[in-house]
Amino acid sequence: MIPETQSLREELSRTRHTVIQLMPQPIRDVLQTYYDCQTTADHREWQRRTADKLLELASARPPRGIEGGSLSHRAQRPLCGEGSNTSSDAQGFAFPEGLLRHLTGTHNAYACPVFEVATALCREHVLEVERRARSAY
Repeated sequence: MIPETQSLREELSRTRHTVIQLMPQPIRDVLQTYYDCQTTADHREWQRRTADKLLELASARPPRGIEGGSLSHRAQRPLCGEGSNTSSDAQGFAFPEGLLRHLTGTHNAYACPVFEVATALCREHVLEVERRARSAY
């Protein structure tokens, strides 16, 4: 690998780890469970399981009713802070489905950048584990 490319990869990895280290301890503990992943299937399962655990850490508030714009419970982003990015909904994401969509970036939702970083670290870890396994043969 070209030395400059390797240097950039290492810098990106350090930056990703720093993002995770900046999270509050309970969130960091959940995100760092990716070290247990060994395969691509583990990676996919980790994403689902981790998003579910993050939902448990979110603080959902009761709805404010029609005048408040929602009939469902609302939750702020547990990782990147604040509510949704829409001007019509400054009270957070519908909980749990809207917040789950934000974390995972599904259903045209704006994906949580912190969860994307953690997912990338998990993928990077799995690729390294698989690379080591191949080179051991």
